[in-house]
Amino acid sequence: MNIAIILLAAGNSQRYKLHSGEHKLLVPIKGKPLIDYTLDSAISSGLDTYLVTQPEEIALHRRVATERLITYASRGIGESIAIGVKHTQQYDGWVVALADMPFIRSDTYLTVAEQLHHVDCVRPCYQHQYGHPVGFAKALYPHLTVLQGDIGARHLFQQTPYFILPTEDQGCIIDIDTPHSLARYRSLFP
Repeated sequence: MNIAIILLAAGNSQRYKLHSGEHKLLVPIKGKPLIDYTLDSAISSGLDTYLVTQPEEIALHRRVATERLITYASRGIGESIAIGVKHTQQYDGWVVALADMPFIRSDTYLTVAEQLHHVDCVRPCYQHQYGHPVGFAKALYPHLTVLQGDIGARHLFQQTPYFILPTEDQGCIIDIDTPHSLARYRSLFP
């Protein structure tokens, strides 16, 4: 099976900007933007990695090769997933994560992808908390491509049997939404 990673970066970072005026994905941490940590981990998995962003986010566009960039005037996470899956329809499945989750380990992306050989839906769980990245096999393509607005794929987990992937990867549940959350987890950056 050929699996792609889709990183969702089309949000406008409202909560973070409200407190600092900065785009959270571009905040420098130890000499590089936050988005680079997420990209480095995903890309080091060896899986083809795509970044979904807004058309005007030129600084984010520069973070990936042109053929791995998907731009779309998305109005929410659902639309971002839909456009990412449509753009990569040649794959047999997708591992979807949020770009503001820089601590997901490379091996976690791979483990989710490997489970798609056996099941249509994968959801990692760290200490009884569901997290990302989530995995979807090609069988769910019709459901993923009709997602709209800010409603993500969560409802698919209510409608589709899924595999719960126990993980010791704390990065699955850590996202950076505010300067406070960045300060809280700053020590985890390598």
